[in-house]
Amino acid sequence: MRKILYAILCVMFIGCKTADTNSTEKLHVSGFKKGVTIKKADSPIYINGFESAKIIHDQAGLAESELQFHYTSTIVQTSMVMVNNFGIWKKRIPFHSEKHPAFVWEDVQLLKSSSEKFTVITDGNEADGLQFSSVMVIDSENNDCLAKGYEMRNAIISFFSEELKKKQSYKLMQKAYKDFSKTN
Repeated sequence: MRKILYAILCVMFIGCKTADTNSTEKLHVSGFKKGVTIKKADSPIYINGFESAKIIHDQAGLAESELQFHYTSTIVQTSMVMVNNFGIWKKRIPFHSEKHPAFVWEDVQLLKSSSEKFTVITDGNEADGLQFSSVMVIDSENNDCLAKGYEMRNAIISFFSEELKKKQSYKLMQKAYKDFSKTN
């Protein structure tokens, strides 16, 4: 009887899983040819910008949705898009890594078609063979702009998808690092 009870308890413990608080939404990447990404000889970015993209939604409501662009040439690729288009960030906060804090831009008119001002957080990570550059976007009313149903969601995704396909200046990013270091 003891062995049966022990076996039942073992099966129960092995079968138990903690609930995952995140859900993943894969995005269709227009213009991307599936397969191995190759770098252009004179460019730090991959042909078509990135291999895949997905949005990680936090089910517990503890964090904003994160748009990840996989297999970019550097984990700061989305940060380079922001620096090239909007200049230096306002502050840095730890997100994926204490060692490499995320970049934060505030009051940015991200979309030309809207006067809405956004807070944009860019980050990236490289672990377990996966490298990605990511972005989180919050509007002036603290709404998660990558949440399903947000009216400008597709325009925001399109903005970053298209900008990542363009060559971004790494020199501007290096200058931004230097300028930010002088003031902080």
